[in-house]
Amino acid sequence: MNRGARILVTTLILIAAATALLVAYGSYRQYPLQSLVPPPASEQQNGVWLGHRWFSGEFTDAELSELVERIRDHHFAYLFVHAGPLNEFGRVPDVEGPGVVRLRAALAAAGLPAKILAWLGGKNADFGFWLDLDDLSTRRAIVQTTAEMLARNPMDGVHLDIEPIRSGDREFLLLLDEVRSNSLARGQMLSVATYQLRPDWIPGFVLPAWYTPEYMAAVARRVDQIAVMTYDTGMPLPGLYQRWVEAQVKRIVPIVNSVRTLPAVQAAQPMQAGQPMQAAPAGFSLLFGVPSYEEPRLGHWPSAENVTAASQALVAALADLGGKEDLHPGYALYAEWTTDAAEWTALERSWR
Repeated sequence: MNRGARILVTTLILIAAATALLVAYGSYRQYPLQSLVPPPASEQQNGVWLGHRWFSGEFTDAELSELVERIRDHHFAYLFVHAGPLNEFGRVPDVEGPGVVRLRAALAAAGLPAKILAWLGGKNADFGFWLDLDDLSTRRAIVQTTAEMLARNPMDGVHLDIEPIRSGDREFLLLLDEVRSNSLARGQMLSVATYQLRPDWIPGFVLPAWYTPEYMAAVARRVDQIAVMTYDTGMPLPGLYQRWVEAQVKRIVPIVNSVRTLPAVQAAQPMQAGQPMQAAPAGFSLLFGVPSYEEPRLGHWPSAENVTAASQALVAALADLGGKEDLHPGYALYAEWTTDAAEWTALERSWR
């Protein structure tokens, strides 16, 4: 065998060995059983994304009773009821949801204090879709739509899920300020779904919609709740995904805690250098996403990103915080309509 052939064979062997090590490392994440102790029920404030039928009222009394039981059993304190989507003008087809009235009555009858939030989503034109947040008229329409939605339905606030949002986007921060100032009645909350934190070693142009710590803090100062979408990571192996989720929790919790301790001052010019911004509200809620959807999509491997893997990682990460942080984060299940019986059981096993 000549020298060139030997180099090629050696290189292929090294690549194969490195690949095998990566697969072995990424396929397993060993958690000692004693570390997988979830937060006590009294501290769990979890969330769940609910389908549009819970807004429109297209469900039976039996289905409503089943949902109420799941809300009780899984400590769902926040219900993101799909009331959108927002169209390109910032509007929705109908702002009145008869299903919300029935859901509210059922929660009251069961003695459950869960908050119902209007889940309003849309695609951001900044990435080639249709909701142009740079347009003042579009933002005003979103503000008005939110105000009308909350005025006509017994809801506790709004959950905005506009995707993707480029890290550093000033107009999104303006929208949050405008919604808080003009859409919410006293006591109503502003919740937002966010992307994850971008690793420092990845350039912004590679993952422009993944937040920097500074932008995550800027968003946190303007809302009452963040639900981090800890899925669609592209991780093909469960161990890699679990380590990623743990790292996200350990990075994001201190960021949110740090802004909650700042004095509350109003931001006149969001993201302007040297301009102070409003501190996160004292009752701030932080949730991390748990995926139950099975359909393959870009960046999502169901064999790696699933209820069991995400729950184990979150429980372990929360245990590692060891009470060092004031927050008691919870999980947000995405989504109620994609969760089968086995996944409900897995969720219960991990969090009870």
